[in-house]
Amino acid sequence: QVDLTSAPPGAAVFENGVHVGVTPLKLRWAPGERELLFQLEGHMPETRRVEVTRDPFSLAVVLQTAEQDDPGPGDEDYKENPY
Repeated sequence: QVDLTSAPPGAAVFENGVHVGVTPLKLRWAPGERELLFQLEGHMPETRRVEVTRDPFSLAVVLQTAEQDDPGPGDEDYKENPY
């Protein structure tokens, strides 16, 4: 058994490109290597490679908030009007 969680919860989980559920999630997989993608709106996607064995294991992923593209002072592309 594989227990998948994310902070914050509610991330869509894709296993080798196929949507398998939303965190928190409990799955049963045959042994083998898997690539997991965690996606949640407003957060950066996270990818993890895991080796599934016959032993149960847990995977917890912390999703980082996505940066907003909002120019302002300090932004390299921000140009202040000199007049």
